[in-house]
Amino acid sequence: MEYSADDKTSSPVSTQLADIVNKRWSSKLSDDKFKEKIAKYDRPDNCERLFAPK
Repeated sequence: MEYSADDKTSSPVSTQLADIVNKRWSSKLSDDKFKEKIAKYDRPDNCERLFAPK
């Protein structure tokens, strides 16, 4: 999905959070790095819909 400057947006989030999101989604993790992250961090209990793709 592509976004354009004309898309409707909401209020800005914190600069720190925006920087994290923009950096994370600018490139794909390597398979090894992805597996390392999945093994290191468990899903938060209150994020039922958060899952790692299989």
